[in-house]
Amino acid sequence: MVSTSLLTIAISLLCTARAQRILHKVAHKTSHAANHDKSNERYSATRRTEISQFNWSHTLTGNTGAVNSIAYSPDGREFASASDDETIKLWNAENGERAIRTITGHTDSINSVAYSRDGSRIASGSDDKTIKVWDAITGALLRTLEGHSDAVNSVAFGPYRSRIVSASNDGTVKVWNTENGGDAIQTLREHTSPVRSVAFSPDGLRIATGSNDRTIKVWDTNDWAVLQTLTEHSGSVNSVAYNHDGTRIVSGSADNTIKVWDSFVGSDALQSLRQNSSVYSVAFSPDGLRIVSGSSDTTIKLWDAENGELLQSLTAHTETVKSVAYSPNDGSWIASASDDDTINMWESTTITASPTSQPTAVTSASPTSQP
Repeated sequence: MVSTSLLTIAISLLCTARAQRILHKVAHKTSHAANHDKSNERYSATRRTEISQFNWSHTLTGNTGAVNSIAYSPDGREFASASDDETIKLWNAENGERAIRTITGHTDSINSVAYSRDGSRIASGSDDKTIKVWDAITGALLRTLEGHSDAVNSVAFGPYRSRIVSASNDGTVKVWNTENGGDAIQTLREHTSPVRSVAFSPDGLRIATGSNDRTIKVWDTNDWAVLQTLTEHSGSVNSVAYNHDGTRIVSGSADNTIKVWDSFVGSDALQSLRQNSSVYSVAFSPDGLRIVSGSSDTTIKLWDAENGELLQSLTAHTETVKSVAYSPNDGSWIASASDDDTINMWESTTITASPTSQPTAVTSASPTSQP
């Protein structure tokens, strides 16, 4: 009887000890989770107080016509510009205020310029109805692609330098393999009006196109079928761009709006950002958190990509801003190109604000311009 009682007491003590250990572990995990949440809250508060603000740095001159397009090299050390003066200029993005090279060969205005992802090639599209491919180091002409029956408005490289897509006033999008003799391997005809802009997704599996028919189409690059048609714009879609991971598309339109879309599912815009003039160019920051836009009211605007808040308005140009681009590595620079024949460079600085203060849009201007 005594031994049975002792055994019962021993089992009870063991169970109690085990229960205490379990409770201790649970309490420890709960405390750790709470501290982790508080740490995240502190980190989020810290992030919220660090505001990136862009200020005018300098103006690049040398073109004798409107500058229609700018594109950074993948390493961010250079960028290319395309102009109505029929030239492509290459600029040192880090410290140069003069073009390091001028490339000629087109016979009419150049509307678009793009780098291949390995940085070795530049493609340009022109009112002369051709796409030209250039050596990015020497500026030598490598190939001329012919097949469009009207002006080429936009060009983009795929994951490999041999694959280019082009959008034209002839209402088509053409896909080119530059290694097979320069012939178009596919012509996409689903748009019903001139196609203004084209962009490859980062993984190269889709392209997005924007058109005067007020639609954006997303295409599968395996069979070139239309995956989505996005129809909320009420004016020409002048510019389309993907974010860093390909999950979002941003579009700028003559209807004075910028729209953000889920690139995979759903035909409804996630965000609709309103301006007071036509939007000619849009781009995501490298981290996808910001959007920059250029418009006919001569301003560059910065937006929060998640909530659509206007963060900053930049003024220095005197005519329509045709093209905007973030520097590709850290997004610390923005380049803007305009009908005023110039390129303006904007540099980012980080300022600290109170976590409880309400953010407001900031207007920044060049020293000689009026906000």
